Amino acid sequence: MVSLGLLQYLAPCLQFVLGLVVFDEQMTGVRWIGFLLVWAALVVFTIEALRHRRRQLALTAEATAAA
Repeated sequence: MVSLGLLQYLAPCLQFVLGLVVFDEQMTGVRWIGFLLVWAALVVFTIEALRHRRRQLALTAEATAAA
């Protein structure tokens, strides 16, 4: 699952680089805005997932210590 999750981040990055470098795609302002919005959403999602994971680990540790 970790490998699959990493590939889901890498695939769009590789496609973006290929489009710019190999296929000489034009990046208009609207495309840059869309690109940045997608990555901003990914950053927010990742931070929230990490916070949730830490809370779950803390709760598990407390429950284990209390038992």
